[in-house]
Amino acid sequence: MNLDNLYKLQEELDNHIWNKHGTLDKMSKEELLDNTILALLVEVGELANTTRCFKHWSTKGMMEKEIILDELADVWHFYLSIGNQINFRLRDGNIDANNPVYYGLSLYTRTDTFNYLYFLGGNFNSKHPKITKGGYYIKFGAILAMLGGEMLGFTDAEVEQAYLKKSTKKIIEGKERGGIRVFAEKFLKIGLKLDIITGKMAAWNRKRIWYKFYAYFTILKWIKEDRFKNDKHFNNFINMIKRANQVWNWQYEKLIKKI
Repeated sequence: MNLDNLYKLQEELDNHIWNKHGTLDKMSKEELLDNTILALLVEVGELANTTRCFKHWSTKGMMEKEIILDELADVWHFYLSIGNQINFRLRDGNIDANNPVYYGLSLYTRTDTFNYLYFLGGNFNSKHPKITKGGYYIKFGAILAMLGGEMLGFTDAEVEQAYLKKSTKKIIEGKERGGIRVFAEKFLKIGLKLDIITGKMAAWNRKRIWYKFYAYFTILKWIKEDRFKNDKHFNNFINMIKRANQVWNWQYEKLIKKI
């Protein structure tokens, strides 16, 4: 994702909303941050509800993909807003698949992941911003990206497109005329075109024969480097890769025997 652009767009949206409602005249910056942190936690709960991952008493499956993606975009809205407020930003490199943050945690299920996001978000603190900046904020973003990608199956392009649609629509609806409307409309059109192209390229690559060999030898390398915490961690990962059709059955069988 182009996180720098998303942070800039979120800043524009926040400023528009705050100016429209006189937010900073009604409350301090600390109160605003606390409100945003609570909103983030609420949205995490709403996203969890769409997956139904914790509803062991129900036989219903996940909600429609569009609904889940829409809720995921809402979580990103408030996450980016918090980053702008504390002047601390997640970088694209932080959500790279090789980031050690992915391997040091026992997040085998969606429920584990949502609970961990609650723990991290619950430790965001307007009174002690150093605590928020001290790894909690970055780790939250990295785990949120993993949740959206590896666990919910969305590409970066799909998440970014969903975010752009919602944020740009809010800006356009809030301004009937003026330069910001023109900017927002152009930003949306250009951003969506780039995201569609990027998404198609990624999908095309995953269908190539060479990609499955690349995935196979990459996983072998990770096994040798002992990146998987235990057998359960590995099994969850390799089964997810198989469901995504990123390895052949014979590769899957050989990888299973490596552990």
